[in-house]
Amino acid sequence: MKTAWRKTWIALFFLAHLSGALFPGEGSAQEKQAQKENFINLGLVSYSPDYTLAPDASSIVFKIKNNSARSISNIFGWVYRYQEGNDGNASNFVLVNNPNQGGMMLKIDRLAPGGVAEWKFALTKNAQAGKDKGKYALRISPKSIFFSRLEPGTKPGGPSKPSQE
Repeated sequence: MKTAWRKTWIALFFLAHLSGALFPGEGSAQEKQAQKENFINLGLVSYSPDYTLAPDASSIVFKIKNNSARSISNIFGWVYRYQEGNDGNASNFVLVNNPNQGGMMLKIDRLAPGGVAEWKFALTKNAQAGKDKGKYALRISPKSIFFSRLEPGTKPGGPSKPSQE
């Protein structure tokens, strides 16, 4: 009798794992939200391809989402202007910012895990001349993301959520 129960439990265990392999879920909630909001995943961060260009083309603002488990205090990114051909392929990439000058976070002082913030990147003088000649893209290396040294403490009501900050 004991071996029959043991065989039943083992069979149920394998069926449960097989059902997960045969019928995979639709992905994590973060992946669904990133797809819904049209963010481009770069690993530790994601950015929205929708940007805001200043009227005089002196700066550009991207929405950046923190995918890491730590708060981000500074990001050094590369902003490229490119042209899209009739076939949809991008070409003629031109660096239009100084990558040694970090982005400036608007409205808040740190980007909490899972949070979304607008980052402003200054563009060079040469970028202002060709402001009507293409689209813009952002490149961020994992080595150019700097995290806060100290994380804020938890509130008495429990850990804070990114949307409550």
